[in-house]
Amino acid sequence: MSASASAAPGESAPARKRRRILEAAERLFARHGFAKTVVSEIAAEAGVSKGLVYVHFPSKEALLAEVWMGQVARWRRTTGRAVAEAPTAPEKLARLLRTSIAYVEEHPLLRSHLAQDPAVYLGPTAEGAEFVAAYLEAVTGLLELGVRNGELRADLDVARTAELVWHLHFCLVRELFVTPLRGARRDGLDLVEAAVRLLASGVSPAPAH
Repeated sequence: MSASASAAPGESAPARKRRRILEAAERLFARHGFAKTVVSEIAAEAGVSKGLVYVHFPSKEALLAEVWMGQVARWRRTTGRAVAEAPTAPEKLARLLRTSIAYVEEHPLLRSHLAQDPAVYLGPTAEGAEFVAAYLEAVTGLLELGVRNGELRADLDVARTAELVWHLHFCLVRELFVTPLRGARRDGLDLVEAAVRLLASGVSPAPAH
């Protein structure tokens, strides 16, 4: 998903060119991958000079970071809205997985980025670390609230459970969209639902006898 190609109201010429560079980089990173995309190609795609790209971004890595942050921000906003609308902590966790996976599936550009360069986007980079830290903070808050409300197990190890939710989420994204030779799984939805049920059974209070 890219910003609109038309100028926003009040957008200055430099801001418009900067946005065009970002949009061009999004398209080319998705099409060719980060390593195979060169700055001169981004400049040509954006209709600007190579030097102007470096005026706005000090390196290709800095450009990638901003492209990725924009995509992640949209991904997180969509998932966050779905989680906020869920009435209980178990349902919030379920929506976290369902909505996030559905968003990746519905947005070819994000999916293509993940498939092209998994080490860049999901690996031990500054951008990846920031993404994981924000994710863990959000899930930790959700779990803590669920424990206080009695919706989740009182003895839940919140910190480790949050980390396990992240690893489960990461593995689902990798299995469904990143693994190079697997291709699209026809049972992807069933796999996500099995993960949701497994998570719910582990964090919910034991039924009273």
